Amino acid sequence: MSLRYGLLGLLNYKSMTGYDLDAFFKKTIAFFWEAKTSQIYRELSSMEADGWLSSAIEIQTDRPNKKIYSITDKGRKELKDWLSRPEDDIEQILKTKNLMMMRIFFGGDSETESAKKLLTLCRDRYKEAAAKINVSDKKPVEADAKDKLFDRREFYWKMTADYGKGFYKAVAKWSEDMLKLIEREEDSQKDKGGGKTKRG
Repeated sequence: MSLRYGLLGLLNYKSMTGYDLDAFFKKTIAFFWEAKTSQIYRELSSMEADGWLSSAIEIQTDRPNKKIYSITDKGRKELKDWLSRPEDDIEQILKTKNLMMMRIFFGGDSETESAKKLLTLCRDRYKEAAAKINVSDKKPVEADAKDKLFDRREFYWKMTADYGKGFYKAVAKWSEDMLKLIEREEDSQKDKGGGKTKRG
């Protein structure tokens, strides 16, 4: 359900084709809200049926015609109403499904190397993700001379970039710390004459 509000927010900046909106979505908010292209197109059809969007066909002679989506007054009202009700989604913040944590939780029943491989992959991927946000920490929308809200919007865009960088760096550091912890445990087992890295 919340995907449609993300799409409404982007279309509130400018009218776009489904193709352009999909690309814009991936460039701007995909790091904190994942959606497949098929989901985006499905939501566009649904929102148009609900009167939140309108569309117009742009005729092209040298290539396929374009279907341009625009937010309607009803859509703007829905977006504004949703933004004014943060309590609606606050419980969602604490709900998560994390396969990595599930694997780590039961890591005592597997080979130590499996946990180390998982943590190494996690560290490297999250470092890469943080670096990408550093690179793309620029204005997702260029300023228009008539856009009086641009500075205010940019202020909040940067908040999400800071969240992404902070989160990814924190997980990367946690992964690195856990790798060191496992290595210390391995050294401790060797000192005790053990060397057993799997329970059972």
